Parts: sequence; structure tokens; C-alpha cells
Amino acid sequence: MADHPEVFERTITVQATAADVFAFVRDLDNLPRYLPTVEQATREGREKIRIKGNAHGHIYDGEGYFRVDEDRLRMEWGAIGDRHYSGWLTVIRGDVDPSVTEIKLHLEMIPRKIHEPALQGGSSAGDQVLLAMEKALISIQNHVEKVQVM
Repeated sequence: MADHPEVFERTITVQATAADVFAFVRDLDNLPRYLPTVEQATREGREKIRIKGNAHGHIYDGEGYFRVDEDRLRMEWGAIGDRHYSGWLTVIRGDVDPSVTEIKLHLEMIPRKIHEPALQGGSSAGDQVLLAMEKALISIQNHVEKVQVM
């Protein structure tokens, strides 16, 4: 396997203002609300955070960085000391209608860092990453649009 990260991207349109979307996603307390494997996210310094969670039976507790750029409506994150995982999320204001916003999610990771036992139905590790990204974006969409999910 290559030691170069693979790039994954997904985008979703949300019926909410960019300010409301960004206020929701930038708040560390909301990470467990839209990232299903995250159980707790706490700030340990200006840009340093600790994330605890459970991904398909694999309990994790790690340090990372979490940077928020209010002016660009962008967040960046990654694992400290691990060049195999990083990402960013950008909130894009609607050009025509300010109540319509686009969210672009970008991840870079080495596929072997994905927990292989979690794969279902013969789908690839990359397919599972894209599916998880879509679920996270839909969760953000549901929260900011205040949709009640059954």
C-alpha cells in the first residue's frame, strides 16, 4: 500500500444561512451530534483537542488539532503526530439566496488506517469513508435545518 494519503470529498446543500451552519459545526460540543463515532471532544489548548469515541468496536482516545477560520468559514483538523489523517470543512454562502448554503467536506487518509473489520458487503475502505462522510453531512443538514429524524 502507498504511504500517500487518499483524498475524499463530499458536498451537500443546506437550507440555512452560512452563519448558522458554521456556528453549529465549529462548536466542539456538537461534534458528537454529527460524527457518530465521536463520544466526546474537549479543547486542551488553543488549537489542541482530545477526541474520544468508538468506531466499529475500536475504542479510541487521541489528540489532534482543530483550527477555526471565522473569516473563511473553514475548519481544519487532523491527528497530532500522524500525517495519515487530516481534513477540512468549508461553509460556502449562497450566491443568489443567502438561506441556501453549501458545505464541502475534505478528508485525506491512508486507507490502511481505516478499520477493515468495519467493511460491509464487500465494499472498499474508500467506499466506507465516503458513506461515513455523507452520513455526517446529512446529520449536519438535519440539525441546522431542524429536521426531526425518526
